[in-house]
Amino acid sequence: MAEGRQMSDPVRRLVVALDGSETAETALPVARHLIELLSRDARPRLVLVSAPEPPAPEPLMSGDLEAVVPGPVVLEAVGALREQARATAAAYLERVAERFEDTGAEVVLEVAEGPPAEVILDVAGAERDTLLVLASRGASGSRGERPGSVADRVLRAAKVPVLLVPAATPCAAWSLRRVLVPLDGSPEAEAAAAAAGELARAARAEIVLVHVAPDFGELARAGVEALLRLERDYMRWAESYLTRLRERFASEGLACSTETLGGAVAPALLERAEAAGADLIAVSAQGRGRSELWSVGRVTERLMRRTTVPLLVVRG
Repeated sequence: MAEGRQMSDPVRRLVVALDGSETAETALPVARHLIELLSRDARPRLVLVSAPEPPAPEPLMSGDLEAVVPGPVVLEAVGALREQARATAAAYLERVAERFEDTGAEVVLEVAEGPPAEVILDVAGAERDTLLVLASRGASGSRGERPGSVADRVLRAAKVPVLLVPAATPCAAWSLRRVLVPLDGSPEAEAAAAAAGELARAARAEIVLVHVAPDFGELARAGVEALLRLERDYMRWAESYLTRLRERFASEGLACSTETLGGAVAPALLERAEAAGADLIAVSAQGRGRSELWSVGRVTERLMRRTTVPLLVVRG
């Protein structure tokens, strides 16, 4: 299996991004379960991060107000509001931290002013033992942010694996028992498989390796022998490839199964994840296709929009 640049070592540091909204808190039950798993081997570090949005001074320094209230007074008021926002965020994170007191984790609180995605990325850093957890959507009322855009920006730029938790996840009962890992033969996809293996090992979970084959239907029906042979050769390659990776996981003591699927890639993966009862889908941020406008691959983007289970996105 290709050596990924991320999560080649066990996860020891979990960074959870929060903005105070109930939607963002959908990530908390998932984070708690992971912390409990990681605590079995060593004391993990849990970093709770929030980027309170400061008030914009421009509206306060325009129109009639500017003529009545001196600029320095307005700036002082804005400064006070910023401090209040920081204090509110810090108090909120302290309340969240109390939920993890019984896990044995070292809890660190990070409150920083700035664009949320930039703050989250800065706190997450690039250490190999870090996993970043956040909800796919946070507060919907942030200025200049469409719902989910913070998660989009984080995924495009993160140097550590990102575990994205959709709002549809039944978080209250979430536990890691089965991980679906799509593979396309690329080193990037195998890096995601390695990351999934680390979490599966901690959870004693099963790994389901899947490959979505091209649609040979029209070609095969043409009856051209060369095309039929191409289909047979491809399916043999897929079986051999998945078997090799399954045996490697099995040699590491992990339960692993394989399957080759057909159809459109993203719908096939979502359907298989539901049928298999997968609790997590682990994907590469970018697979074979490198000519995307976003660094997050097209299939990964579609999964991110439609999945109802957490999505682990790994940059190879």
